[in-house]
Amino acid sequence: MMKELVSIITVSYNSALTIRDTIDSVNNQKYSNIEHIFIDGKSSDSTLYLINKFSERNPVIISENDNGIYDAMNKGIKKCSGEFIFILNSDDKFFNDEVVIKIVSLFSKSKADVIYGGMIVSNSKSFDIIERKWLPTEFKFNSYRNGWHTPHPGFVVRRKVYDNMKLLLHTDLMIASDFELMLRIMENTENKSVMYPDYVAIVKDGGVSSNIKGIFMGFNNIKKAFERNKIKVNFLLYFSKRYFKKIIQKFKK
Repeated sequence: MMKELVSIITVSYNSALTIRDTIDSVNNQKYSNIEHIFIDGKSSDSTLYLINKFSERNPVIISENDNGIYDAMNKGIKKCSGEFIFILNSDDKFFNDEVVIKIVSLFSKSKADVIYGGMIVSNSKSFDIIERKWLPTEFKFNSYRNGWHTPHPGFVVRRKVYDNMKLLLHTDLMIASDFELMLRIMENTENKSVMYPDYVAIVKDGGVSSNIKGIFMGFNNIKKAFERNKIKVNFLLYFSKRYFKKIIQKFKK
């Protein structure tokens, strides 16, 4: 019996210092039927050379101008041929070489539409220095309004879910488009979500949402995400719960 195709999207821009780790972690997966889709923003360094030289998993490479990371992710999703879609960016890597095969097996056993798992946040300079670990608890309907959410690098979706959506990532939500997409998918009772009880990816710290300006921008974007989905939220309570959980993650590392 032929294994179902898995699509892994990697968005890159001048990622020569990090993308080899990403490529190797995909190449090393024990699951055999993978296409690796690279959406590159016309890198001017050696990113494209490294992709062409080292990617071994049916690479699909698009290098052109885009309107930011979420626009690039939308391009990648539309390009996918696989039954299951992972997003692994160019400074991330899979937690281990069994992530894909275990998640595909869980999809098969559970008949899920979405699998969500954890991520490890490492120091921006080294995957070996752990800043915090994020393993989500089990999702229940209306969990999002109570401060629950799951990390986007651990979010894996059947392609039919994306195919049935009129809009994918809202690119105007500058640092919360992924949050809004996950909210919209998971709070839709037609989509069955199942937890993967382990880490999916290791990501390097240092994104926009990790600094003070980014946190306040995130507040505003998340507020808009709830409003667009017509979900009423006590935002003072919501943000208190959300960031308390992040502090706990720091201490548990």
